[in-house]
Amino acid sequence: MHRFLHYLILLLSGWPALAFSQHKPSPIFLYLEGGVGLGSVTQGSIELNCLFKTHHQISVGYAAYSRKATTPSDYDGSGLFGTTVPLEYEDGYSICYSYILYPANHAVNDRLRYTLKAGLLLGTYSQPANFHKTGGWFGPNYDYDDVEQPSTAFIFRPGLTYAPSRAFGVSGGLYAVIGKLSGVGVWGSMSLGKVGSHRRHHRKSKH
Repeated sequence: MHRFLHYLILLLSGWPALAFSQHKPSPIFLYLEGGVGLGSVTQGSIELNCLFKTHHQISVGYAAYSRKATTPSDYDGSGLFGTTVPLEYEDGYSICYSYILYPANHAVNDRLRYTLKAGLLLGTYSQPANFHKTGGWFGPNYDYDDVEQPSTAFIFRPGLTYAPSRAFGVSGGLYAVIGKLSGVGVWGSMSLGKVGSHRRHHRKSKH
């Protein structure tokens, strides 16, 4: 009898957690995110994000990083149709994993969340090379070749996401890229899709 009561107590104590997992599974959020960043390198990206099991997110998409390239000291990019600025850039497909954290005073999957994101950029690195002088009457006074090579870079992009509605969100934070082109900066983005649960918190009325 004592053993039976012991098992019964264990079963009853574990039942609430079991019932929660069966009837209230964590939602899956699927949304598109596009953004830009400014810093020692300029950043642009578009991603498809899948947030699952409350704290985990996978992102796949396209990302590009660029900065002004080193040019000859007497380089003049002005011309009849504007100014040409040689760029050094690294772009390609990105795949990232994010761990999601929430403020202590907000419910899980509510409007506000912190994203700790890191991943890989698999693509191409390009830089101007072989500068040679031209006439420069209607364009830059130098021509050059864009030399490309395969590249892999590491991406770090922690940030904060706020979803004022279920279908729209805004994000911002810091980023760093480490590869053939390395740098840091500040980024911002907008998201469309199933971004948040838009839960509301009701305060108890005082009598």
